[in-house]
Amino acid sequence: MQEAVEQAARAYAAFFESLTPETLPGLRRLVAPDVQFRDPLHEGRGVDAMQRGLKALLDNVDDPRFTIRSIATTEHTAFIGWTLAFRRKGRRSLWTITGVSEVRFDAQDRVASQVNHWDSGGQIYEHIPMLGGLMRTIRRQIAGQ
Repeated sequence: MQEAVEQAARAYAAFFESLTPETLPGLRRLVAPDVQFRDPLHEGRGVDAMQRGLKALLDNVDDPRFTIRSIATTEHTAFIGWTLAFRRKGRRSLWTITGVSEVRFDAQDRVASQVNHWDSGGQIYEHIPMLGGLMRTIRRQIAGQ
């Protein structure tokens, strides 16, 4: 069973590494119709909602590219380490987000849920003028510095 999960996780990871507007419809063959997903900025349920979220990513940034760094599996779950590199619309600087997705599979080896773990404060908010300074101050206060 773990071998099937590993194979399904590799196919899912490959989907993200080749994600474009043209490949987006392929999501339907990899996820359950009622898939649940969550990350620090979004939460939703259903393949249509998941496709809308990925389409928004593709529409709102330039040159998005996922790179899969690692995959570890258990009987029903895969942990997929990834990096997303992109440019904000019309900007030259490259942004990167690193994270890990906890992906659980159903009995048909389709994605039943995906929870993305990544640091939105340090990887997004700290780069925004004014908000970045506030985020760094909060981080220092919590760390006791």
